[in-house]
Amino acid sequence: MCASTSDDALDRTETIATALLLFGAGNTPTANLIGNGLDALFRFPESRRRLTEDPGLLPSAVDEMLRFDSPSQFDVFTELEPHSFAGTDLKPGQGVMMMLGAANHDPERFDDPDALDVARKENGHLSFAAGIHHCLGAHLARLQAEVVFVRLLPRFPKVEPAAQAVRHPGLGNRGFDSIPVNLVA
Repeated sequence: MCASTSDDALDRTETIATALLLFGAGNTPTANLIGNGLDALFRFPESRRRLTEDPGLLPSAVDEMLRFDSPSQFDVFTELEPHSFAGTDLKPGQGVMMMLGAANHDPERFDDPDALDVARKENGHLSFAAGIHHCLGAHLARLQAEVVFVRLLPRFPKVEPAAQAVRHPGLGNRGFDSIPVNLVA
């Protein structure tokens, strides 16, 4: 909901609900981005080596981590106007689920989509959705992940898994309940 006039102002409940949404939406996906990214670097040691040797790759590496293992696997939209998409007629009020994680591995869009390439240039991933639904905190999430990795990798270049990571259950938010590591300098 958007308040554009005094008659359209958010009431107390809407304000609290919006604040809670932003707080929750800003923490869990960013934590999942960092955990998923670290896990991907463990699985692709060559990408980790490249990133450790060239921290200038960090912005593209974070976008690649988002593409490779998106913290948000899907988004749901409600149709506002009738139209057709891929041979299906959509009606107002109908829900449409967009599979972000699957789109980020589309071989027609990404070369070698199942590999982590920290130097990938053309990375139009959909992890933050798109258009009017683009994530409000996308820039902050990227920045937080960059800060973590720019500080972690030079200080602990041989960081390694300490035990089996445990993914939390669920379909929408992809991340870990725990990802134990040994901080090896």
